[in-house]
Amino acid sequence: MTALARVLDALATTTGTTARGSGRQHMARCPAHEDNTASLSVTDGTDRVLLKCHAGCDNTDILAAIKLTYADLFNERRTHNNGTRSAVTAEYRYLDEAGTLLYVVERHQPKTFRQKRPDGAGWIYKMGNVRRVLYRLPELLAAVKDGRIVYVVEGEKDADRLTALGLPATCNVGGAGKWRDEYAHSLAGADVVVITDMDTTGRAHADAVVASLRKAGIQVRLAEPCIGKDITDHLDAGGGIDDIVLLGNDTTQDADPPANRRLEATPASTMRMRAPTWLADKRIPTSAITLLGGREGIGKSTISYDLAARITRGDQPGRYLGHPRAVGVVASEDSWESVILPRLVAAKADLTRVFRVDARTEEGALDAISVPADLDRLATLCDDKGIVLVVLDPLMSVIHASLDTHKDREVRQALDPLARFATVTGVAVLGLIHVNKTATTDALNSIMASRAFTAIARSVLYCILDPEADREDRYLFGHPKSSYSPRQPTVRYHLVEVTIELADPTEDEDAAITTSAVVWDGDDDRSIRDAMESSPTDRADSETTIRIVDWLTEQGRPVATKEIIWVFPDLNPDTLRKHLSRLVKRGKLVQPIYGHYTLPDEVGHPHSLGASPDSSASTDTSASTPMGQKGFEAVEALVQSPREGASTPQTPLPPWAADAYDRESP
Repeated sequence: MTALARVLDALATTTGTTARGSGRQHMARCPAHEDNTASLSVTDGTDRVLLKCHAGCDNTDILAAIKLTYADLFNERRTHNNGTRSAVTAEYRYLDEAGTLLYVVERHQPKTFRQKRPDGAGWIYKMGNVRRVLYRLPELLAAVKDGRIVYVVEGEKDADRLTALGLPATCNVGGAGKWRDEYAHSLAGADVVVITDMDTTGRAHADAVVASLRKAGIQVRLAEPCIGKDITDHLDAGGGIDDIVLLGNDTTQDADPPANRRLEATPASTMRMRAPTWLADKRIPTSAITLLGGREGIGKSTISYDLAARITRGDQPGRYLGHPRAVGVVASEDSWESVILPRLVAAKADLTRVFRVDARTEEGALDAISVPADLDRLATLCDDKGIVLVVLDPLMSVIHASLDTHKDREVRQALDPLARFATVTGVAVLGLIHVNKTATTDALNSIMASRAFTAIARSVLYCILDPEADREDRYLFGHPKSSYSPRQPTVRYHLVEVTIELADPTEDEDAAITTSAVVWDGDDDRSIRDAMESSPTDRADSETTIRIVDWLTEQGRPVATKEIIWVFPDLNPDTLRKHLSRLVKRGKLVQPIYGHYTLPDEVGHPHSLGASPDSSASTDTSASTPMGQKGFEAVEALVQSPREGASTPQTPLPPWAADAYDRESP
């Protein structure tokens, strides 16, 4: 039997009349309302039967009246992969004030819902004119009478979950978008909290419920879960009812502001300025989140433990200089015994002031810290132990798995409470985070996942391989974002191996552990952006600069930028200009005249290739600015007569090279 024949036969059996029409289009009496005009259109579609009641009846009610399901509308009945029909996984009973059953909502798997009402002998899958009430109405009325807070959620599953915790909870039948103003009568006099689902439909539904209750003069507040998409996700992640985020205070007022509402203008002159306080001077503020980003293996963890050690010794410039304080470490990637403890020892930390922070279940098992669910407990712990710095290594490890770290809204469900934790406790939070592999010169854009991470952090620190260093184990530590101070200078650093002798090794252990420590090499005048712009591929840059310097060595004369570009057609002109500029900064080349480059010794520069200019020379700008008349004449002579011993250029000059220096002196 085709789906069309099945539906037409069921309609005829239920209504006692035969549908009119032929082929693919028919009109029948609608079984969901008293229909004397055949207002139900029945169309044979491509793979299913399409139903439309022109009086507005819902297809669910129509199918229930003729004892069919949505699967019956398809020519090949839809089943699960194992061939079975959908199964009922839960039933939610709606009772009136006296406890009399009015109707039941069936929850099916895959997730669908069907409504049915008793008829004395069985069930009618049609709501008809049955009275609609709030879920768990008798318990709800008792809670209102006792003055308890009532929670309104979107679905029965969420309501049951809260009820199991002893919290009065309810919802309306049909889910989002099906709230009726008449439901407010059952909540008269109650203190109501509406908990929204974290999607667009859920938020619109919660707003509608709040507006309806306001209109009825009921005290209502809007809240959202800290974790996940609904209150069930929130509870599954370890959150409690006290962890939900209230989005507003008492909202008994109408949607429109009352007439006596007024705005205030406060003169800035009456406000008191408050200077930020620093854990690490001008780089890591207290009472805020700081990110430390960079690729793996570049020393982020080693740097964080170096900072921790300084805090425990009291010798870190900042608020606690001269006052040793405790540090809490939440680490999920490295072993404490083999990695973290040796690094702390190498950094000379006071281990009595360093605390490993874990969660422990009721059964006594260790568990990972979860943000935001554990923040209240973390605040208590920090207060008890005197912890002023919490290191999250990595930050991603504490964000609950139910949150999508690539979506700003979901990331903020974890980071906004974390930021409030820092503000309230005064603790500095240092979160280590990896970077993605996307080619960019913007450090903030390179931080993996959502931009909410760098938006919420008040300071962002960044580690990168030094693209201009002569060795591959030299790095830069920069400051691409600072909300409270000017960005601080970039600092050069490298890592060294440290061997730690074990006091009492077992027979199966080595007598010593090799770990790493950071050595700070001084300030650098480059920003992280400068370093990223110069390192599309770090080692390739070094090879490129060697090629440029070798070729200019062979020329023995100042060479115009255009000529260099012409000689190196495999290099992007903009990239090549950056290489030339960096070589000048490092003293490897000079610009005796604007737009021309040569080796320092070709114009009497005191430093030969490979030597480091002294501090006085490094601040002299004459090498990169146009020279006077004598200097110009000297350069012109070099151009026309290369130094003795210089080899002939290996590549022919471009057509314009002969006229490149035929110009008047400035």
